[in-house]
Amino acid sequence: MNRLTRLSFVLIGLVGMAAMAVFGAIVYPLGNFSNMVDQYLNAQPWALQTVAIAALVLFVLFALLFLIGLLARPKTRALYITTPVGHIRLTQNMIEQTIFHAVKEKNVLKQPQIYTRLQKRNNAVYTSIRGGLIPTSHVVDAASDLQLHVEQQLKQLLQIDHVRVEVRVDERQEETQNKNKNVARVI
Repeated sequence: MNRLTRLSFVLIGLVGMAAMAVFGAIVYPLGNFSNMVDQYLNAQPWALQTVAIAALVLFVLFALLFLIGLLARPKTRALYITTPVGHIRLTQNMIEQTIFHAVKEKNVLKQPQIYTRLQKRNNAVYTSIRGGLIPTSHVVDAASDLQLHVEQQLKQLLQIDHVRVEVRVDERQEETQNKNKNVARVI
């Protein structure tokens, strides 16, 4: 969750909790805030209970929004590597492009989809690569070779120690093409 979303959750939560506290104080008969409200609540005994329950439920919802805004971890969009000369910023887009080129070098997956998650605390990269397998006889060997190649490329080029790569093969492209050829065309 980015900082703007977290800030908006915190502000909405604070405003909502304050509004519900005022709402509950007006509705609950602490004194004569308004004669009209007091007369209506005396004439309709169920209205006081309904309004008090609604105020409590809304207060809990706004409190949850407030806590989510405070406790949610911000999404890491870049890693910062410290060198003797200074800091280097590695963006998520640059890391995904590096992974994409490593996948293209092996030429195992067709239309790869790359998802990365960065962890700022220990400069770690977790990536998941999905795609259709280009026809090959050794599916497991091809996927494990791709996984090792991407890990080596990230460790070598970006000098990141903590790398985890997961390769998911959706389907073989050869089977998909055969299925489409056997389907009759309707004109």
